[in-house]
Amino acid sequence: MKKNNFILLAVLAAVTIFFAGAALHAQEDKGVLLEFKPASGGSINYILTVDSDSMFTLYGLEKKIKQNVVTEFTMKNDPAAPPVKDAYAYAIEVLDEKITSDGEKVESPANPSKLSLKLMKAGKILASSDPARLQYFQDLIISFPEKPV
Repeated sequence: MKKNNFILLAVLAAVTIFFAGAALHAQEDKGVLLEFKPASGGSINYILTVDSDSMFTLYGLEKKIKQNVVTEFTMKNDPAAPPVKDAYAYAIEVLDEKITSDGEKVESPANPSKLSLKLMKAGKILASSDPARLQYFQDLIISFPEKPV
């Protein structure tokens, strides 16, 4: 009798462990979807610094250019923008920008300036009202996979 109870208990434990493992494995297969979830209202201030070393070639002459750009901007949800599925619209205002190229200060193209940015929840930039500034935001924003990980 004790032997039968022990065998029954062992089988029950094995079945429980099997189904618990199968349920855990099923949860792992679904993964987790990473997305941006900005707070509504309010704004976020950023300071972005980009240092670059470039090689410029013109008529066979090469010149190395060291450049430093420090941009201070504020970013907030843009309620005036038409909604886009799985994307956010931001209104961005560049408050200050300092550019130094080969040790000399360079006049900023537009200081301050306003632009809009449409960003997928996964971090991919869909559109910008100022394509010249797009690289700044691509350097800043983290992209997530568009499928669960």
